Amino acid sequence: MDTAIKSMFDSLRKLIYRVDAHIGNSGDAHLPATFERAGFLSAEDKGHIDMKCRYAKTLDNGTGNCLTLGMGIYISRSFINAPMGVDDSLCLVEITGAGQGLYKEIKFTWLSAGKQYRRYIYSNIDSGWLDEGWVNLTLLSGFSGYAIAKRTRCGDGFIVDIRYDVQRTTDITSGTVIASLPAGYTLTQEKPIQETHLAFINNSSNLTTTGFVISGTKDLTLFRVDQVNSIRRALGHTIFTR
Repeated sequence: MDTAIKSMFDSLRKLIYRVDAHIGNSGDAHLPATFERAGFLSAEDKGHIDMKCRYAKTLDNGTGNCLTLGMGIYISRSFINAPMGVDDSLCLVEITGAGQGLYKEIKFTWLSAGKQYRRYIYSNIDSGWLDEGWVNLTLLSGFSGYAIAKRTRCGDGFIVDIRYDVQRTTDITSGTVIASLPAGYTLTQEKPIQETHLAFINNSSNLTTTGFVISGTKDLTLFRVDQVNSIRRALGHTIFTR
């Protein structure tokens, strides 16, 4: 066989071998990329793409520390520094930020309980875990029904959302306290929040109104607007910032 042709076939055979073996630039066979090992992609690029696709990295149980993990999405059991009360069921942690971890938001989802917490770290300022789900308020003054509150981070403060639907067997009078807001949900200072909310006459379907005010910084209080009819049920919704 002509030397030139033989050389060409040898070169082609080597090329085919390299393709079949999937050889990379470094001379190592390309394995699938993982978070720890480069493949077609670098390990770092693999992490970025998985995060953008909302695909979580699985950690060994009890090894993930919410405060020291890098940016990314993780799923595991028994996270270190998890919110208080979380059990050892599967949980999802998402960490975003910048500055090599100096500035970050940590979102913790307790999957089996359907609860979500957030934590904000700004250099040496740590917000601690914030429960941004609905919180049940303890009803006072003989009321039944419900009163709930939720706070949502907004800039350097919070938006507090309050909803209630309460009733009792005796008439609502001026200065009747429905419930008190817990720490972290109260007004930061006394300021007038006075609104008119719906009420029902004698628990019937006939509507009237009642006054609503936050007394001091935390007491959800009703006062009479309708001085004629008997009022035993009221409901309303208010929002404020703190």
